[in-house]
Amino acid sequence: MKFIGKALLTLLVLLILLIVALYIAAQTRWGAARISNWVTENSSWTMTLDGIDHSLSTPSRVTLQNVSLAPKGQQPVLSAREMVLDFGVQQLTAPRHFSGLLLRDGALNTHNRRSPLPVQADTLRLQNMLIAADNGDWNLRATQVDGGVTPWQPTRDHALGSNARFQFSAGTLTLNDIPAQNALIQGAVENNRLRLNNLGADVARGQLTADAEQQENGSWLVNNLRLSGVQWQTAQTLEQLKDRIQHLPDVTLGRMDVTGAKLVGPAWALSDLDITLQQVTLHNGDWQSEDGSLAFNASDIVVGNLHFIDPIVSTALSPAGIDIRQATARWEGGLLRADGNWQRADRRLTINDAAVVGLEYTLPQNWRELWQQPLPSWLNELILTKFSGSRNLIVDINPDYPFQFTAVDGFGNNLMLVKNGRWGIWRGGFTLNGSEATLNKTDIRRPSITLKADDGQITVTELSAFAGKGLLEGTATVGQQESRPFALTLNGRAVPSTVLAQWGWPAIPLSGDVNLQLSAAGRLQAGTPMKPTIGATLHAQDGNGQQVTQTLAGGELQAAMPQAQIPEAQQPAGE
Repeated sequence: MKFIGKALLTLLVLLILLIVALYIAAQTRWGAARISNWVTENSSWTMTLDGIDHSLSTPSRVTLQNVSLAPKGQQPVLSAREMVLDFGVQQLTAPRHFSGLLLRDGALNTHNRRSPLPVQADTLRLQNMLIAADNGDWNLRATQVDGGVTPWQPTRDHALGSNARFQFSAGTLTLNDIPAQNALIQGAVENNRLRLNNLGADVARGQLTADAEQQENGSWLVNNLRLSGVQWQTAQTLEQLKDRIQHLPDVTLGRMDVTGAKLVGPAWALSDLDITLQQVTLHNGDWQSEDGSLAFNASDIVVGNLHFIDPIVSTALSPAGIDIRQATARWEGGLLRADGNWQRADRRLTINDAAVVGLEYTLPQNWRELWQQPLPSWLNELILTKFSGSRNLIVDINPDYPFQFTAVDGFGNNLMLVKNGRWGIWRGGFTLNGSEATLNKTDIRRPSITLKADDGQITVTELSAFAGKGLLEGTATVGQQESRPFALTLNGRAVPSTVLAQWGWPAIPLSGDVNLQLSAAGRLQAGTPMKPTIGATLHAQDGNGQQVTQTLAGGELQAAMPQAQIPEAQQPAGE
């Protein structure tokens, strides 16, 4: 019996020594290598490990040194200078589920197309970690991350698990190429739905705060979003930004406030921008709203060659469209003011009351081409119910035919300026007059025009101006057909004989002041030369009774009728 007792005691001592030896060996580099090799050979993961630390004062805790985990054949999902594992009774039934897990000084890649980490924990803590994630819609990279998740049970589609609470802070954070600093994120995951109770960060020299939640269909509800003092510069054009927005998940904004923002990109900029946007859903680049609103103001808005100063806009949004309650801005030295509405169903923009005061505008060189270009799909019709203008200056510096109208006043009503996505004067009437004008280097005074339009044609009922000592008066019609047929009648009394030559008519063999009668017809069809379509007749008479008749056919001058002298009684008045 004594022998058996001694043998059992010896075996026990040897077992204890073996356990101690294994305990000591496991904490050596050789032991760590053996353990990492065993994991690699018996799982779908590749593991590297430099060392294992354990203290008898905390028997349930093991620290792994310089650990790395990667799905076989892929880049590491996890690397950390230290991984601290807290064991609990759950290891008896779930060996990979730990009471606590601490990752320190490393990187964690939660790309959803990679396998989730093969461990879980009641509590995951991060200290000075780098986090990278890319799920297609969101590309995230964060450094100096501290925080925790309770509990942490990652899956392939959800790096945080399906039900968890979390809090993180990051020194730097980049989301979809938008950088931020000093970020704080608090929230929870409930049945695979992500909720951000508190999101804050320094973004583009400003501050961002928000709370939001992801819906079951993948869309987002942003209850509150506030951007203050943001100064953001990008290399993307407005079209590129619009394209990126179209590819984002659906977003519903409960309320968004932007204050003191400055946004700059190629050929566009917004300065001192304030925005309040409420109850709007963004879907595939379009918007929807049941009872929303948009109000904004800025010191400057630049889009291409357009520069608006102090714009102020206030609107109400509904399923029917946009109610424009107020829209004012300074542009090209003048003041613009309007109100109206845009209807979604027929894409009609109706301006109830528009005013243009003090404008000093130089037309772009290609304004005729711009007039013919198709308009954006959202604008099918444009109607000005009431229009007024005063003290405006309009200039065209095109060397082929420069002109300038000074102190232009006018008013109009029920004008349709866009129909089926094309510019024109399709309906309504207006009157414009100015103090002076220059048409191709020829000065005139008091130019005035009155016209009305319907589906058939544009009728110029009054066209007049003073030229030299005399007066020009005329009428005209322009058809609304695609060929744009026009007819013009122009009468002049005691006007300079050179006045029409400056405007494209062949010179007449008379001098001084003349009386004239011009009748012309042709076509103004877009994309085709006008001159070959013109047929016209001019009769002119000078103060000495000399007269001439000229005829144009196909835009070319025919032989002029012989000059003749008429009795003095029939000479032009005032001569």
